[in-house]
Amino acid sequence: NTGSGKLMISEAMAANQTALQDPQGEFDDWIEIHNSGTMAIDLSNCFLSDNGSKPLKWQFPAGTVLKPGNRLIVWADEDGKATEGLHANFKLSAKGENIVLSKRENGKTEILDYLSFEDNAPDTSVTHQGKLTQPTPGH
Repeated sequence: NTGSGKLMISEAMAANQTALQDPQGEFDDWIEIHNSGTMAIDLSNCFLSDNGSKPLKWQFPAGTVLKPGNRLIVWADEDGKATEGLHANFKLSAKGENIVLSKRENGKTEILDYLSFEDNAPDTSVTHQGKLTQPTPGH
């Protein structure tokens, strides 16, 4: 069940230079998804995109479950061959971007959350509240 208001984009970074390494040891763009609800959510029918007109750009792998209160990092690095971690098939632009979190169910696409930002400075993350000079992935 992916009820609205429970699954959200909590933080993103489009110019990761030294802030957070992916499992391959690279400093790539990242998007953090948060389950603010009280039930685990199966993300198998959920998608991320950097293009609002193409909300189904990258699908979470089957069996990806996000427990209540937990956060999940998706690396926006076009590294689909990586064996560890979740790696989307797009990168983020530090000049500005729209990130869309959606789900597809019964042939219908529903936008669950989106995050828009402009001019993401190096190692600065963005949230719905604005920019964070001290990123908080996982928190």
